[in-house]
Amino acid sequence: MISILRLTKKFLLFTSSLIEMDKKLLKYGYRIPDAADVFTVLATEASERLALPR
Repeated sequence: MISILRLTKKFLLFTSSLIEMDKKLLKYGYRIPDAADVFTVLATEASERLALPR
């Protein structure tokens, strides 16, 4: 039960961080393909480090 709660907490923090990062990309005008690629790579690596399932 504790591991499920820990995983849920990591997932919620991860998704809220992604949403904030996406808002900043839009706000500062970085919505270009190169920025999207970097965003995807960073998000993938972060999820792997947090041991979140795909």
